[in-house]
Amino acid sequence: MGLTNFPNGLTSFGSVVHGGSVPTLGREFHVRKTTDTGYAAWKRAMDHTVRGGGNSVHTTINSAIAAASDYDTIWVYPGQYKETASIAITQDSLRLLAVQTGPGKALLRTEIRQHGNVETPCITVEGCHNVEIAGFRITPYSSASGIGIQIGNTADTYGTWIHDNYFYAVAGGHQCTHIKYGNASYNADSTYINDNYFLGGGGQGASAANYTIEHVLGYFSVIKNNTFICYGNTTDSITIKVTYSSETIQRLQILDNRFFAYEVGGVLCIDVGGTVDGHTFVDGNRFIGFTANANCYDWDADNSGLNYLGHTAISS
Repeated sequence: MGLTNFPNGLTSFGSVVHGGSVPTLGREFHVRKTTDTGYAAWKRAMDHTVRGGGNSVHTTINSAIAAASDYDTIWVYPGQYKETASIAITQDSLRLLAVQTGPGKALLRTEIRQHGNVETPCITVEGCHNVEIAGFRITPYSSASGIGIQIGNTADTYGTWIHDNYFYAVAGGHQCTHIKYGNASYNADSTYINDNYFLGGGGQGASAANYTIEHVLGYFSVIKNNTFICYGNTTDSITIKVTYSSETIQRLQILDNRFFAYEVGGVLCIDVGGTVDGHTFVDGNRFIGFTANANCYDWDADNSGLNYLGHTAISS
């Protein structure tokens, strides 16, 4: 098993975090439950006054967010965190990382949870650049308005990187949107979503329009190498929804993902929203358990690479 490297020399069991061994760009904060065994001794060893004042150790993620500035890193230790408000990230180059981080749904006990708590997005990212979020189990509030991570809803936001998380819709079929980025007024440019595991989410037959991932406006974004467990087989059961207009060619890439129809059939895995050249590039994706090509994605010769329904290439 690999080690997670801290820039200050500390290590803990887990997978290597990208950039974990590079020089620290800013300050480091640590969030841990006081109920953990050995907490008091750990805090005595870890807590210190950071540059600019304030403590390095916090008991809630939002407390650490309030203390953090641009380029800082927040390490979150295993446990379930039910914040009383969205974790609102506005700092450039902030890194929000679980100490134990594994691929997809590995090491899933560092949970940010709003299900049964507060009907607000678990995390928001607004008006900043180069934010990284990794290693969490993210459990949105179960409702049509429940959102795991919302990006660029109130201000243009660039280069958000979301990887190695487990997005969990309680009981699989509950309504929620796991990731939503951009809107009609603001661009979540170059959002990069990779190596996550998505369980359920989306409309699940409800009249409300919500999806596992909703790409509203985010030029040059990438959705790559994720696993989607897709519930529902009604007209509302869309996994990735791409908003389209002739004035906003997205240049979106949907690459090398795996989609599994937990309930046989499925209406549409990927709604690309339009078939104008260069709008959405779909390549290397695999669809398992879906009824027909039309249930996989909106095929178009100008925007399609090589994708498969089961063992058969999709060509129409």
